[in-house]
Order: sequence, then C-alpha cells, then structure tokens
Amino acid sequence: MSVSDKYLVVGQGLAGSVLIHQFQVQGIAFDIIDNHHEKSGSMAAGGIMHPMSFRRLSLAWRAIELIEEAISFYESIQTKLEDPVFQTSTFYRPLISIEEQNNWMARMNESPFDEILGVEDLNIEGVNAPFGMGTINYSGRLEVQDFLHFTKKHFKDQLISDQFKHDDLLKEGDCWRYKEKLYKGVIFCEGYQFIYNPYFNYLPSNLTKGEIIEINTPALEQKMISRGCFIVPQKGKDNYLVGSTYRWNAVSEETTIDAREELKEKVEKVVNTPFKIYNQLSGIRPTISDRKPLIGEHPKHSGLYIFNGMGSKTVMMAPKLSDQFIGFLQGNEEIFPEANISRHTKKHFHKFEAYEADKMSKL
Repeated sequence: MSVSDKYLVVGQGLAGSVLIHQFQVQGIAFDIIDNHHEKSGSMAAGGIMHPMSFRRLSLAWRAIELIEEAISFYESIQTKLEDPVFQTSTFYRPLISIEEQNNWMARMNESPFDEILGVEDLNIEGVNAPFGMGTINYSGRLEVQDFLHFTKKHFKDQLISDQFKHDDLLKEGDCWRYKEKLYKGVIFCEGYQFIYNPYFNYLPSNLTKGEIIEINTPALEQKMISRGCFIVPQKGKDNYLVGSTYRWNAVSEETTIDAREELKEKVEKVVNTPFKIYNQLSGIRPTISDRKPLIGEHPKHSGLYIFNGMGSKTVMMAPKLSDQFIGFLQGNEEIFPEANISRHTKKHFHKFEAYEADKMSKL
C-alpha cells in the first residue's frame, strides 16, 4: 500500500508561501513546485492590508481576526528572513468634503470603529486633505517581492523549479504520485492559473488584471495613503508604489499606457507636488464570483485541495486561513463556510463531472 506523509504545494505566490511557512512551524513535510511566473498577481501586489471597505465605510469580511493573525504571523517569521519584510503602520485617508468628514467622525463613535478609525489635523507634505486626515489602525504593509524571494531561498531544499503538469498527477492507493514522488495530498495555490487546472476549474471566477506604477517624489513623508488608489512607501528614499487598476476578463499580461495614465491621474488628485513615474508592473489574479476565497478538498478526488482566490486581500487573509486549512487537513478544524469550495458544489460541480465523463469516453 502506498504511504506518504508529505504534501505537494503547487505555486509559490503569496498564498503558497504563507502556507509553507505554516507547514514548517507545525512540522508538516512538503515539497513546493513553482515556475516563477512573472505575471502572477503576487508579482504586482502592493502588499497592503487594512480592515476597511471604504465604499460603505464598513469592515471587510472577518477583518479584525484576519489582521490580528496576520500581524502575529509576519512579525514571527521575520526572525527567519534576512531583512525586515513587514511593518505595521497607520493608513491615512485624505478627507475631501465636510460630508465625508462628518460620516467618518460618526463612524468613530461606533464599536468597533472607535478602535480603528481616527482623525488628525495633519498636514502631510504634498497631499490634498482640505478636511483633515482620516486614520486607520490595524494596518500594515508586506514587502511582497522580498518576502517571496526570501521564502524561495529559505525553502530551497523543498523547491522544485518546474512547470507543474496536471497530466503527470496520478492516483496511487491513498496517495498521489507526481512523477517519481508520492504525496499524501496535493494543494493547488496557483493564482489565476487554476483556470487551467482540470480538477478545480469548475469553480466560478473571472480574470482580473491589475497594474501598478512606481513613482519618485520628495513629498508624502513615507506615509501610506489611500484615496482613489493606494500610495505606499518602498525601500529607497522618496520611492512609492501606486495602484491598482482593475481590468476584468483580461487576457494580455503586458502593461498598458491606459493604466499608466489612469494611475497618474489618480495620483494627481491626491498629490500636489511633482512626481516621476519610473516603473510599471502588471499581474493577473482570479476574481471569485462572491469575492470570497476558494479553500477545500475536491468533492470527488480525496487528497486534492485548493488554497486560492484571496485576490487583493491575500496578505491579510492567508495567515489565518492557512492555519485553519492545516487544522482541516489534520481533521481538527472546519474551513469558514464562506470560504469553503463546498458552497459551489451544487451549482457548479456538474461542469467537472461532464469533463470527466467526456475524458473517460475517449479512453
């Protein structure tokens, strides 16, 4: 009988990287396979996290518990890495009307916003804020590229640098064989590439392309700012990351002039001092129909899992959800029902069944 205690993680983007750090902490054996795809969503991620949904001035889904776990996680793993990759920091939102100021201050009198939101009569050099500066606590920033680079280096002995081929994955007893190795389970953290995964592409999603620019300006005082776009300081004096655009059902991975101009105009509405654009990046991520993650075990093929679909909230969501997912693997914990892929089985799993029936008919 085929036996293995090791998992294979497919994809070393943000979600996969957080998961394997959690595996190491909990003593779980794994390999990770990744082809270092340069246009994944992680490659153009701003790395920010905060608990707010500004459209309705409300909390994002499970924001407080997710952020508390995320802060603890990133601070703990910094001891393993070569340089600091994470810092907590206040997020600033310029208030541009008396109505917005009143709404913001009204929210401050409600729980739990009384511990999250504030207002400062603060003049950040170069920022238009005629009605003061709203502040958001429980915020932080991950240096995504540094985190991914250091993670790759830290786990070099477990890393398989190759393109994963789904056709080479075979069931063998209670395990799964990928090429010459046996695994207890295979966990797909493929980002938008999961749409090419024959086991999980029945799940509903669209492709969203995001583009960011990097600017240089002597203003802004190294503050994190959100007003129509995010503006966050980078390593290197006076350098900032600005994003992100959203293009749904995108197919091209290339950067565009339209996105560059859109972001430039958004910066100009916030910043009243000169700035220079010196770089532009793009990435594609899956956008799930209900805006919730895709986590869980395949309904038919035991031992195949997906840990994906967190989108622009991956920095905030992945630590808590990966810890919960490991508890699920060990039979000790349930996945949040809002994130469990079982929510899509009734409506969408027939697509996989039709695919598999067609495949069997051709054998």
